[in-house]
Amino acid sequence: MLKDTSYTPYYTTEIIPDLYSHLPIVVKCPHSNGSKDVLLARSPKEIDDHIQYFSRKYPGETILFEDYIGGQQYLVEVLVHGGEPRTIAIVEQTITFEHRFIVTAYRIRPSIAPAFKAMVSEMVHTVVDRTGMVTGALHIEFKVSKGKFKIIEVNPRISGSSMNRMIHFAFGINLVEETLKSQLGIEPDTERKTERHVYTQYLTVQEKGILQKVTGRNAARRVPGVVEVYVKPRVGAILQPAVSMGHRYAYVIGVGNTEDEAEHAAKTGAGRITFHITPKADIT
Repeated sequence: MLKDTSYTPYYTTEIIPDLYSHLPIVVKCPHSNGSKDVLLARSPKEIDDHIQYFSRKYPGETILFEDYIGGQQYLVEVLVHGGEPRTIAIVEQTITFEHRFIVTAYRIRPSIAPAFKAMVSEMVHTVVDRTGMVTGALHIEFKVSKGKFKIIEVNPRISGSSMNRMIHFAFGINLVEETLKSQLGIEPDTERKTERHVYTQYLTVQEKGILQKVTGRNAARRVPGVVEVYVKPRVGAILQPAVSMGHRYAYVIGVGNTEDEAEHAAKTGAGRITFHITPKADIT
């Protein structure tokens, strides 16, 4: 639907010699999720290795090859009601690349430059018009590279994990509730009640092992500006370095009157939390 727009990077599902002229290139399985099957190839050998990996893991499935786009990554949360899209939040993402592309932090600023907002609005309207969406939530992940917007993916739902809470703390909007009202034919209330800077820091681990305990949650909650601390795994769970978004094991949300205040609160709180694990080598 979007292949003839300026938002779509070069892509192909064909294994052709031209692939090797597009390095670095991203190799994906379109039916996967959570970043676990989004691989970066920097050389012809890595392209071939990734093709073999996907052919073994998903025999007969399509493999997607796509230009790697540099630049800052964002997402925009949108609610479509009566065919008209409403931009709820524009969120800056921090991507950490070790084993996979993992989003390890999010930032919401109350104020966005008018020119940037206009470019986001144009992209959102293009997606909604091309897909024919009439009612529902969606989010678009995109990168800004050399002044141009390039779409990474579009999902017909609100972002998962902490996104609804982040929007609530930033603007006083419960996007899940307003989406449900829209689905029921009720006019959603998307007016901002507050305007605060929000920063969310996620935690991952560096080694595989069995979780013995988690310390520092209460200390994190006591940090000024921290409004929410969430730890997902229970004692006895097997933790591992992040190869998918599901391997983010906790988050801390900080708010502030400035972006530095919000970031400092979230990072300070996250620094108080420790996962105590028995390393894999010690597991019998």
